Amino acid sequence: MYTIKCDYLSDFKRITLLNSITGEHVSIVPSYGGNVMTMVLDNENELFNIIEADISKQKLVENCCHRNAKLFPFPNRISDGKYTVNGNTFQLAINQKAENNAIHGFVFDKPFKVVESVADDNMAMLLLEYNYDGTIDGYPFLFNLQIQYKLSKEGFKMKTTVVNTGNANLPMGDGWHPYFSLNQLVNDHYLELPSSKRILVDNRMIPTGEFQIYDTFNELTIIGDTKLDDGFLIEGRQKSVTKLRNEFKDITINVWQDSNTDAYNYLQIYIPPNRMSIAIEPMSCSTNAFNNGKGLTMLNSNEKFEASCGVFLS
Repeated sequence: MYTIKCDYLSDFKRITLLNSITGEHVSIVPSYGGNVMTMVLDNENELFNIIEADISKQKLVENCCHRNAKLFPFPNRISDGKYTVNGNTFQLAINQKAENNAIHGFVFDKPFKVVESVADDNMAMLLLEYNYDGTIDGYPFLFNLQIQYKLSKEGFKMKTTVVNTGNANLPMGDGWHPYFSLNQLVNDHYLELPSSKRILVDNRMIPTGEFQIYDTFNELTIIGDTKLDDGFLIEGRQKSVTKLRNEFKDITINVWQDSNTDAYNYLQIYIPPNRMSIAIEPMSCSTNAFNNGKGLTMLNSNEKFEASCGVFLS
């Protein structure tokens, strides 16, 4: 039932996990950060292309928004790209110049190695790996990062495993940056967020340390002209689901994340100016966590971090 296929975008290999019976498929580009380029899932025997993707190598490389990318070793922003850990201060490259922040880590364009690919009657799985040797001045911490992508009857699942392969304590946060789209304005979609508190930020999108009760989308509620570029702290559950409902097409995109201790306890929601998509981003830490410590994971030498998230339709 499940197979794995390969083709190329210019010189970028693209690996597709495919359900040959339903036509469901997910395509990944290992040599460019393990980016998820395509996600087509089935609901009631109808296929839906649900993410906004870059359909060529040029568009993928030029994508300054890091659409559908793995965000590591930090999701979101670090104020001025500067932080102090283990008694030392480090400076990361500023790649969000307007706000003078470092944003979205640095593995989004790195080449990952294919470790394993398996397909059988029940699932198709791809395991990628990136070994980092500490050569970036602003992040001299060694790690091994593995991402497992799986397509099955339960939908799509992404499992991330990080091991500190150095001797120093390693600061980290992890996230994924998918942009969901059904090729129409999100204004007519309905959104439901897990129980959470909104993180208040300043004019550079850096948290102030304050939270706000936010119940606008406690149940499926039409998005309308609501503007969203907000982070949330998820409260009190082992597995959280964000729902995006399209009544006309009669489908709900369900984005789930492990939200137990030391997993994806944070969520970022962003609607870009053209309002043709919505980013639903599982994160293990808050914005600027390297400085404020909110959700920051510190791995001892040889210690492991592991968390999963995924997508299914209903």
